[in-house]
Amino acid sequence: MSFFSNIFGKSNIECPRCLGKGHVDWDDIRRLNQELKWAPGKCAYCEGKGAVNSKLAENVSPDDTYLTIDKTQIERDRYKANDEAAMRRAEIQEAHHNYLIKQIVFLYFEADLGPDKIAEFFMIDEASDPKRKEDLVDYILKVVEFKRQ
Repeated sequence: MSFFSNIFGKSNIECPRCLGKGHVDWDDIRRLNQELKWAPGKCAYCEGKGAVNSKLAENVSPDDTYLTIDKTQIERDRYKANDEAAMRRAEIQEAHHNYLIKQIVFLYFEADLGPDKIAEFFMIDEASDPKRKEDLVDYILKVVEFKRQ
């Protein structure tokens, strides 16, 4: 089998993101330094299979923040193929996420706002959604705890 794999270039390796489990857990997230950007779940890198084509591992870093399971299959495929528009969306998302973290840090540590007030600040244009606010407060507390370490 490896003979044919070498000829056709389809050699698979253990997924370097989930280490072959098919899902990303908190240990993987910490190992890849993605504590504020990922949550546990199905591995988008190997799509839950536990193995990836070696070409993917050469072209896309396992700690790439954009390649997550909440993206459509089409978007993940475009990104894996280095589609220019998908790469730009990834850059924009990364910049936005980093800016959000910086805003939370500033509002909490410098402006002395509590997590509830910070959540209200970010939700100013949205209708009251208690579940969304609760999720946002949880994320704010996670950012604060991470930055205190």
